Amino acid sequence: MRRTLWVLAALFVTLQTGFFLTILFWPGAGDLPAAILRLRLWQGLQVAPGQLFFCAPLLLWLGSGAPNWQVRLLIGSSFALLAALVFTTAIDVHLVTTLRQQAGGVAPPALQFLTLLRLAEFALALVGALILRLAWRAEYLRTAPLAPAGQG
Repeated sequence: MRRTLWVLAALFVTLQTGFFLTILFWPGAGDLPAAILRLRLWQGLQVAPGQLFFCAPLLLWLGSGAPNWQVRLLIGSSFALLAALVFTTAIDVHLVTTLRQQAGGVAPPALQFLTLLRLAEFALALVGALILRLAWRAEYLRTAPLAPAGQG
């Protein structure tokens, strides 16, 4: 049962990381219509509900049954990165909505900030996936991931 939970969490986090990698490069334009297209894709694929109603409870369940505090810490870190990812995406939605309502055009610094935000979202997703993988491997080996050599 626990292995199935790990596989589901890893699958979701991998798909999430792949999604944020995709929108990092596609569509290539750094203008407002491209940002709106990425936002519509994010909404159409229901990424946020998946993060909030599937992955978050799954990580909490995995963390509650972790064999030691270090694995719980790693799972908690992955959970915190998931929460930060939801927060940065909410900022992205707000910024795109605000820029859409401006009548005088979009300033280049705002578009550069959107690009930086996309890069931050991908980085958060990637680090969260790597930390979750480290926690899964540590639990599988039944060792403390941060223990000195020869202990665990």
